[in-house]
Amino acid sequence: MRWRGQAAKAGGFSRTTERVSYCRSAADPRPVRSTRLTFEAAPDATFRGMFARVADGSLDAYTLHIVATEGIEALADDDLEFYLLLPGERDSWRVAVLDGRTPVGFMIPTRTAYDASISYLGILPEHRGNGYVHDVLAEMVHVHHDNDQDQIVGTTDLANTPMRAAFESAGFQVGRRRIVHEQ
Repeated sequence: MRWRGQAAKAGGFSRTTERVSYCRSAADPRPVRSTRLTFEAAPDATFRGMFARVADGSLDAYTLHIVATEGIEALADDDLEFYLLLPGERDSWRVAVLDGRTPVGFMIPTRTAYDASISYLGILPEHRGNGYVHDVLAEMVHVHHDNDQDQIVGTTDLANTPMRAAFESAGFQVGRRRIVHEQ
């Protein structure tokens, strides 16, 4: 496998990220839904702002790269544009709210060509470390399975141990690992 990394570097690819894909089916026990958060619809501008806010302290290699090379505003614009193009219902995007007034994060459940997808789950920096990732992920699982989606997939960087732990806690199993080489 080492030769692949050397070949990628020789070909001009300077960044390497290991990605872990997770999956679960409707037959798996569902995680308990949150009793401390509510989930509210919001306009695109709210999600654009949240993309920018969750980038602070992100463990996602691509996010860090785009912020470093193009800036946080470009990241927020690109993320919003990208997720609006994915298959799935825009109506299912939700902001996670504490005490009916304090946003703590957001969720974007979409689809791949084959399966329901945990496309984006973000927790605002000031609310990280409180376990809200589990609440938001549980809600996404329920949204997909309540819409008769049998298989749900999600992917994160190997370095993103909080998200990996959340997937495992919600009954997801590792489906595959892959190395992504980028310029």
